[in-house]
Amino acid sequence: MARLDGATTATLAQSVAQAQVDVITAQKRRDESAMPTELSLAQAQRKVASAEFDLQSAREAWDDLLNSAELDLAQARQKVAKAEFDLKAADEALDDANIPFTSEQIKTQEQVVADVRLKVQDAEEALRGLSVSFTQSLAQALLNQADAKAALVAATSALDAYEVANTLLLNQARLDQAEAQTNHDD
Repeated sequence: MARLDGATTATLAQSVAQAQVDVITAQKRRDESAMPTELSLAQAQRKVASAEFDLQSAREAWDDLLNSAELDLAQARQKVAKAEFDLKAADEALDDANIPFTSEQIKTQEQVVADVRLKVQDAEEALRGLSVSFTQSLAQALLNQADAKAALVAATSALDAYEVANTLLLNQARLDQAEAQTNHDD
């Protein structure tokens, strides 16, 4: 059996110690890259969930707006239709009268026709105002929905990119550990 001199023994001991340090360092790097992965993954998943929540909120606001606007529009159309009906009835009543009217009766009927015409104008103006308000609300809801979709896409992309990058880092740390373990074993 061969004997090793002190210098060779010290060199081997130093090599073994260095290999152990390399293994510990590689394990530490692997663990460090794994821990931020879980934290960062959780943060990225939170961003995705937040973006999905924002998208859902935008969709709900959109649905509420459509339902509210449809009701307002239907009510405004009903007012216009009623005012048009009243106008037609007043015109017919004025035209269908076969008996001569006094000037006071004619003024009264003309006032009724004028009042109904004002109601028609008011209802039509309300309908136009509703259309403008609805259009603005609809545009805002569409913008909110588009922003939420963009945030969802960005968060999902960031999560995907993060997973790929950390998988590469984790694989490299595993390779470093295996190499250090091989050096240690040799």
